[in-house]
This record gives sequence, C-alpha cells and structure tokens, in this order.
Amino acid sequence: MLAAPSVHNLAPTYLMYQDVMSKEMAQTLMDLVDEKGKETIWDDNPNCIELQISNPFSEDAYWDEASKDPRVVSLLPNLMDLGQTFLREANKHFNNNVCHTITGNHGFWVMRYDAPGGMFGMHCDADLGPTGVHPPIVATAAILLNDDYEGGETIVLDGKKHGSYLERKKRSAVSWDGWAQHQVCPVTKGSRYVCIVHMVGSLRGTI
Repeated sequence: MLAAPSVHNLAPTYLMYQDVMSKEMAQTLMDLVDEKGKETIWDDNPNCIELQISNPFSEDAYWDEASKDPRVVSLLPNLMDLGQTFLREANKHFNNNVCHTITGNHGFWVMRYDAPGGMFGMHCDADLGPTGVHPPIVATAAILLNDDYEGGETIVLDGKKHGSYLERKKRSAVSWDGWAQHQVCPVTKGSRYVCIVHMVGSLRGTI
C-alpha cells in the first residue's frame, strides 16, 4: 500500500484578475440573464438562472436565439477578446497539469444565483462522465458582475482538500484549471451574477 504523498498540489491552482470589464458591459450581461435566462439544468445548482451566449457546442436552439439579441451582438467582440485573453493566460499557467493546449471555449455562460440558497456544490469542471459538458472543460474563468448580495463565497480546494475563500470584487475574475475542486456557497441575500468562460483543449492522458 502506498504511503501518503509528501507533496501534491499544495496550493490551490487559480489566477486572479481585477477590473476585467466595464460597468456598462457587466450591467448589460445582468440585464440579459434577467430577461432571457432560464433555470439551470445542473445538479447541485439550485435557485440559479443561466443564459448561454455564442456556445458553438450547444445542442439547444434556445441559446442560439438568445445570442441574436442586438445587445449580445454588440458585446461579442469584447467578450471574444476577453475569452482569448483568458485562453492565453491559461495556456501559460495550466498546461503542466490538466491539458496540453487550450484551443477554444464553450462561449459565455451568464448565471444568476438567487437568495435564499442559490449555490453550486463542490465539483470540478473537467467532468468526463456522460452528464458532463462536452467537449471536456480544461480551464474556467469566472467574472463576478456585482457585489450587492450576501453569501455566495467562492471556495477553491488545494491538493489536501483545504478550502481557500477567495476575496472577490465586482468585475474581477478568477481562473482555475479543470481539475480544481471548487464551489459557490449559498447566497443569503440578493442575487449574485457571474459570467463564466469555460475553455476546451487537449487533455493529458490518464493511466
């Protein structure tokens, strides 16, 4: 039987950025999910409304129709630029663990977590099972759009399953690799808005 490893990804694997988008862009994304979002389908994700924008892998025509909104069309150049920036940063910092190369994304997922209890339980994004996102997610960036709510803390686990509560400010972003276990704690007051960029690429082989 193997002894416990002495070192195993002791620090959480994440990057943090400040002021990644304008307040006008953040407000438009919040307005869009309020008007066009629908209840999420994901397990362990109650009281959450989501809107996908420009997802090339979606099989749901609903998202395609929402992406034709003139406000979405006007935002897409800036969103795409932002997605490419996160992609380049992830390639620099995460290709030693989950993936060889990050090549694209699943579009942009705007989510609204409502009190009481809007949350996302502990999970990792690179879910290779039949109910996971396909193609598999190798990295994620999450942009917090507002701060007028309570609860809803972001926790990322390290290699020994110790949780780090991330200090978040509105319009800031955090990015983690696809294997990082993380969660959104229950929102206790108000609504928490976030824009998610899920990135895809070539996974490292497993044994």
